Amino acid sequence: MRSYRHIAFAFLLIAALLVFTSCAEAAKTGSPHSAAVAPVLKVTGDVKNEIELADFGAYPVKHISYHDEAVPAIEVLAVLEDAAPEGKNLSVFFSSPDGVMAEIPYPELDSDSVLLLTDENGWIFYSERHPKQTRIKNMDKIVVCAEESVSAQKCFRMIYGEEYLTLTFGELFRANASVQTVLEGEAQMNGRTANAYTRRELIPLSEYASSLGAPVQSAALAYFWDGSQKKIELDGYLEWRGNSVDYIGKDGKSRDKDIIGVWIDAPEGSITDIASLALDKAQKGSVLIIEIDGLGLYNLLEHNPVFLSGKNVMPIRTVMPSISNVALAAIVTGEPPSVNGVTERKLRSLSVDDMFKTAAESGKKCAVVEGQTALVNMSVEQTLNPDTNNDGSTDSEVQVSALKKIKEGFEFIYVHFHGFDDVAHTYGPSSDEAQEKLAEIDAFIAELCGNFKGTVIITADHGQHTTADEEKPGNHGEFVPVDMTVPLIIFEAGQ
Repeated sequence: MRSYRHIAFAFLLIAALLVFTSCAEAAKTGSPHSAAVAPVLKVTGDVKNEIELADFGAYPVKHISYHDEAVPAIEVLAVLEDAAPEGKNLSVFFSSPDGVMAEIPYPELDSDSVLLLTDENGWIFYSERHPKQTRIKNMDKIVVCAEESVSAQKCFRMIYGEEYLTLTFGELFRANASVQTVLEGEAQMNGRTANAYTRRELIPLSEYASSLGAPVQSAALAYFWDGSQKKIELDGYLEWRGNSVDYIGKDGKSRDKDIIGVWIDAPEGSITDIASLALDKAQKGSVLIIEIDGLGLYNLLEHNPVFLSGKNVMPIRTVMPSISNVALAAIVTGEPPSVNGVTERKLRSLSVDDMFKTAAESGKKCAVVEGQTALVNMSVEQTLNPDTNNDGSTDSEVQVSALKKIKEGFEFIYVHFHGFDDVAHTYGPSSDEAQEKLAEIDAFIAELCGNFKGTVIITADHGQHTTADEEKPGNHGEFVPVDMTVPLIIFEAGQ
């Protein structure tokens, strides 16, 4: 029995020595598989896809010479390509938790720019072609920074008047933040007290407002990616969160996540006011609501169509994202996207009742005259109008259908013209083609109003800005004044 114990002990000792030798060798060579708990490296900033790496994953591994040893590595460009950087004039920050960073212009990264993962120093950026100061150890972040955003890129914006500033997430990462120690609360146990704190890097909003020439004021309107809007204090802060940013109140504690931007002098009125306005007018008579898709306030003022320019035009604000179905849902429900349920392009179903349900319940005969497709599901059957005369637009078909609804005695009518938006996308919102299309719609509206008796409400879902894209010189959906400011015209017809 004793001999068996000696043999078993010998086997255990040999096994332990083998494990120890293996671990020591792994630590020496920096094997990514040796760490008991691998540190996580996040690739973030101005990227479409945030990536978290705890190991090399499926990336191709090659061996390089590091401290006279052949160690495994992966190319940093392979990881960055999966993250899909966005924007212009890109650079990349390699950052560690102790505040040590190195910035390298994106075009200067190559196949020799690699990531190592070691037990002793965690994630390491390494390149023989870059200065030694770039060899950051114990990295927790790789941050892509764009000096200029591109169309549809998520970023932070601030609007004042017709001006706005854009801050990419990479720019916010390297912004001058103030480090604040924030008291989170007090705890007591056994007659003893302890205070809990967090240390935060907060970016003052007021500095950006001042750069736009905005007057000192306490409040502004903030838009968030969940579709909500909220009055905020301009003496609050921004907190960088990777490829998003949060609003932090002036107390340094209250948080509103994922802010899109701040509108310092936003119009008081909103497209969400139209439903209640229309229903109020419906108590006194018939209501005709006309939506000109894509015709922002600045687009209207630029082209100055004959009929509409003779009316009193009020500026109101739209919702984000400033796209057709999201804005239409806000118009017909009177609720922001965060409440009505339509927060992005692919969604059509409403989470709340629309104004047609309320109008119908009060006895009104309701109609919705649309283009070729229904952008939002509504409580009333929508009259769809394909382009039967093949002129490239559904506007003439919508016009005929709308006139028919008026003659049939419908009392609560919604008419949606799409042509201006379509032409502005194709030729640009300032083009002659866009002006001609708006003149046609303007004449259609004059004819509708000449055949209608009651309250007329004319508005738009969003505006449209000019782009540098030759294939699509007009676009929308961004938090900029041209996209976000739309007209509201109200008058009585047939008096």
